Amino acid sequence: MKMLIRSSAVLLGLVLAGATASYCQSGAPDQGTGDHKFRHHGPNPEFQTKMLTRRLGLTPEEAAKVEPILASQDEQLKALRPAQGTQPDFKALREQRKAIMDQTKQQLAGVLTADQMAEFDKMHEHHGGPGGPRGNWQGKTGSGN
Repeated sequence: MKMLIRSSAVLLGLVLAGATASYCQSGAPDQGTGDHKFRHHGPNPEFQTKMLTRRLGLTPEEAAKVEPILASQDEQLKALRPAQGTQPDFKALREQRKAIMDQTKQQLAGVLTADQMAEFDKMHEHHGGPGGPRGNWQGKTGSGN
């Protein structure tokens, strides 16, 4: 009886190990549905445009103008990524990133209404930033002031 239990346990272990190895080699199945996936792949201009359309009530014409602006921002931010194995200048990267974000905001202001822009700004305040809701950054508290 003990031998049967021991054999069953070993067999079960081998089956689980094989299933785990097969799962890892084939990659995890895509568990997301709709627009948002569970896996994080970084900014996605199409998804961001859909989110802004929903949150700001963009017209199809506004959305068609917003998506290329966000795509340009995404490409510029990707270009800032340092090569693997290099030591980046974080201060310079932060300044360049801020310049790109400011440029994007200026371009969006040319497309969005004043009310939409105000809501966009509220979304970014709520999202966080230096010293924002996500926590204390460089010893600052509150809204970054």
